[in-house]
Amino acid sequence: MRLGPAAAISQKIIHLRGANMKNPIEVVRVDQRMKNLLIQLKRKTKIQNWNILCRWGFILSLTIETPPNEVAVENDGAVEMSWKVFSGSYDHLIWAMLKYRILKEGFNLDDDVLKDQFKRHLYRGIQHLSNVEFGSGAINFAQKIIPQEMLIDDEPQFNLFNRGEA
Repeated sequence: MRLGPAAAISQKIIHLRGANMKNPIEVVRVDQRMKNLLIQLKRKTKIQNWNILCRWGFILSLTIETPPNEVAVENDGAVEMSWKVFSGSYDHLIWAMLKYRILKEGFNLDDDVLKDQFKRHLYRGIQHLSNVEFGSGAINFAQKIIPQEMLIDDEPQFNLFNRGEA
C-alpha cells in the first residue's frame, strides 16, 4: 500500500537530523491565563481533557507560517501534565514536528531552544483555538482548525473526515 502525502511527510519528519536526541520536555505547564482559555475551550468543545486541547493548539500553531512571539508566563503551573500525557501515542511525531519547525526557522536543536519554541507554539495555539468560532461537536471544531490540505489525501481511507462519499 502506498502512503498518502500526509503519511509520507510524517515518515520523513521522523528521520530528521537529531532524531535520537532526548526530549528535554518532561512536564508541560501552562499559566493561569492559558488555563482560563482551556476552561472556555472545554465548555465550547465538550472535550474534557487538557492534553487533547493543548495538543490541538500546539499543532495548530505549527501550521501558522509566522514564528510565534515570545511568551510572557505568569505563574507557570496552573495546569501541569507529563510530556507522555500531552503527546499521547503521537510522541515521536509531535517531537519530530517541533524539531522540523525549529530547523526550518534556522535555530539550533539545543534544549533551551526546544523548550522555548515548544512553549511559544503551545501558548499561541491555545490562544488561536480559543478564538475559533464553530458549531457544536469536536468534528466541526477540528474541521475549522485543521488546514484543508491536511484533511484531503489522494487515498480516501486516509482522509480525516471522509464519510464514504465518492
